[in-house]
Amino acid sequence: MAFYVSIYVMAINSEPYDVASRFLHKNAIVKTTLGEITNDRPSFFGYEIMYKGSGGKARFEIVMSSKSGSANAYLHLKRSMGAWRVIKAVLYIPGSKSIDLLGENSGQ
Repeated sequence: MAFYVSIYVMAINSEPYDVASRFLHKNAIVKTTLGEITNDRPSFFGYEIMYKGSGGKARFEIVMSSKSGSANAYLHLKRSMGAWRVIKAVLYIPGSKSIDLLGENSGQ
């Protein structure tokens, strides 16, 4: 179990998780739908990070909460020339439909 916890801590402290978290905190759709995020964390088994030279890819399921409720976000990131960027982001609020966070109204 300690092995999984240490891998989880590495994921939380990784550059791609930081990029994903900042994306969610700044996203206009998230702010409109959920309000200001007060807490976010990756789902315990909801992440994958792969590096290959200056490239790579990452996937996160992020559990978020705000004063008005909670939601999950599913993000895919790609690393090119050493820089991470979000290439897919979907917000899921239980009991509601999924929302594409990279839509033209995302503010990103």
